[in-house]
Amino acid sequence: MKNGLFIVLLGTLFFACKKVDDPIVKVPVEDVQKVADMNNGLGWDLFLHMAKSASDSNLLISPLSVHTALSMALNAAESKTFEEMSEVMHCKGCDETDINEQNAKLRILMEQQSGKASLTSANAFFFDNQRIATKQEFLNTINTHYGAESVHYDFDQGSTKDNINAWVKAKTNGKIDKIVESIGPLDLAFLINALHFKAGWEHGFEPDMIFDADFTRNDGSTVVVPYVTGDRLTSFIQTADFNLVDFPFTDSTYSLSFVQAKGPQTLSNDWIQQITWEQVKTAWAEMQFDRAFTSFPKLNLAYTAELKYPLTALGMIQAFLPEAAQFGRLGTALIGPGIYVSTVKHKSVLKVDENGAEGAAVTAVGFSTTSAPPSFRFDKPFVVILRHIPTNAMVFTGLVKDPSKVQD
Repeated sequence: MKNGLFIVLLGTLFFACKKVDDPIVKVPVEDVQKVADMNNGLGWDLFLHMAKSASDSNLLISPLSVHTALSMALNAAESKTFEEMSEVMHCKGCDETDINEQNAKLRILMEQQSGKASLTSANAFFFDNQRIATKQEFLNTINTHYGAESVHYDFDQGSTKDNINAWVKAKTNGKIDKIVESIGPLDLAFLINALHFKAGWEHGFEPDMIFDADFTRNDGSTVVVPYVTGDRLTSFIQTADFNLVDFPFTDSTYSLSFVQAKGPQTLSNDWIQQITWEQVKTAWAEMQFDRAFTSFPKLNLAYTAELKYPLTALGMIQAFLPEAAQFGRLGTALIGPGIYVSTVKHKSVLKVDENGAEGAAVTAVGFSTTSAPPSFRFDKPFVVILRHIPTNAMVFTGLVKDPSKVQD
């Protein structure tokens, strides 16, 4: 007989737009840096592993969403299951209470101290109390530190799936309409995180400067796509291995980085595997602010992935084994001998264009002589990273191999 199922589902969203949110509470960056580093360590490991097997498809994940959901699930794990999850999350030997408290503070820092940029998250635990007897301590913990509501439904009712998906749709502003395809007879619970990000560019791009041009894919073929273009002062760095250009959103709390390899290796994924997270952090720290001419393709990406397999490959093994998983702190299965994680489903959306903020243009007439500014044209496969600048916490990380494709 199969064990009962403990299901972790993730819904994420980025959509470039404009929103005003006033800061409410101040949290020092140093109070959350440990958990932000954990987020980035897990996120970069997961991104690199998934990039290895990415063929012709684009790749997009939200490290913040994955880390948040797994942090909640960690509060249900015990023994070796807990140890493996902690190590994969770059939290080996860490204090669970401290991590929960830092996650709570990180939400405040990123969501309530972001100025005009808006990041909102929602967490929920949906369960059938005829299939699982949950422990109140777990419910209290995820509510106190993650704001997660706990809702029990009759999983035998067809309307339950629709109700959960309606919650997902509402929390992602209608951009992700469902994440639960079906509810099986042994499914016990759904632990869900949803993120929604909205921000305008700090300095907008002129619509009249958009042009169509070729984008070269990994196989050498080309596709014509629209490019957003800017000739402006911006932050960038040219290292021995890659170029990185960083465009801030409103209030410079968040930014979107474009990263592209130098040389012929741009037509394969091999170059990505050579970039460490430390190199990315160093690049951000050493960027120069100067005039540069940059063009990047408009993006409208949708991505769906099962993260069970890459997480297993990274070392989170026992959590997915029906006979071995230890989630006793969650509760007791009433319809089977145990609880395990059956799936970690992830959906993300990314839309980037010139309308991230009000359009802006600068005209200057001057007579001088100088060297030509560097030119960055992202017309071959590249990496995008949407980050929270004060902590470098990655909200989204993606590999763009064909900007003409919208995938789901």
